[in-house]
Amino acid sequence: MPLNSYSVTGAYIYLSEAVSASQIRRVVPEMNRDRSPKISKPNRNSLAEIIGGANASHYLPTGGEGSVPPEECPVKCEYRCSATSHKKPCLFFCNECCQKCHCVPSGTYGHKEECPCYNNWKTKEGKPKCP
Repeated sequence: MPLNSYSVTGAYIYLSEAVSASQIRRVVPEMNRDRSPKISKPNRNSLAEIIGGANASHYLPTGGEGSVPPEECPVKCEYRCSATSHKKPCLFFCNECCQKCHCVPSGTYGHKEECPCYNNWKTKEGKPKCP
């Protein structure tokens, strides 16, 4: 049996690392008195989890535009600006760009192609606005 699988009466449900424990509980059937599996009526969300469970990593944004929630912008920008000598303006503009684009390129420099919105936002002079 693979490492990330769970056996349910001979069938396997493959789990990605993105699936939380609460999502697993909704997929695993309960046993009734005669020991046969009893699966409750799925709602729209749990049905999508069951159908897409094996490929959950394909449905969740793992990088790129739109993948950073606003509350994570300060942490992402702290790392992005960690190697610059102009930390204060870098943090200001990085956070502004992250709030608008929901994306911060990987690394401390470059990789702007990962975030088109971040890459294409320019100043009045035509220079890149986002660090």
